[in-house]
Amino acid sequence: MPLRQLFIALSCFGDSMESLKKFFDESENQVMTVFDFDLRSENEETDKNLLLALRSLIRSDAVFELDEHFAILKKHPALGDTIRDYRDFIESFLQKQCQISDLNFHGIFSGSSKKIKNDSKAFSSMQHAIGTGSLLFGSLSNHSCANNVFRIYVEGKVAYCVSRPIAKGSQIFDCYK
Repeated sequence: MPLRQLFIALSCFGDSMESLKKFFDESENQVMTVFDFDLRSENEETDKNLLLALRSLIRSDAVFELDEHFAILKKHPALGDTIRDYRDFIESFLQKQCQISDLNFHGIFSGSSKKIKNDSKAFSSMQHAIGTGSLLFGSLSNHSCANNVFRIYVEGKVAYCVSRPIAKGSQIFDCYK
């Protein structure tokens, strides 16, 4: 996912590593949360705001090994000297994406719910893992193995279903697995 995010970020800046680096350098000290952005429309500005919103999810100072990431990047024919010229920026970007992934990426599942009503365990058993994704709003819920909500995916959107009563003012807990 960190490499994918790098290529998505590059595409927002016409594949210019210099423009991407400048964008992040200029916004480095801004304090933002996912609530600071309007992400409802699909345009170039929204894509750039999404990059900043993702960055706001960094809550880890873990350090990740990036040798395999760079081994893949070196094989990319269009990057050429860019990897060498921007190595520090690329390494910083990938570290941040790994930190975001570590705490905020969730499994994405597919399955049918037509025959099951109000039974989260039975519904969960019918779900099949199909990938991983960063759920900006979903990342605001806390994790618990004894979750009180569960995620379902309907037409490319995430919906939360209550699996047991939640008292007014209580937290929403999701199982990140």
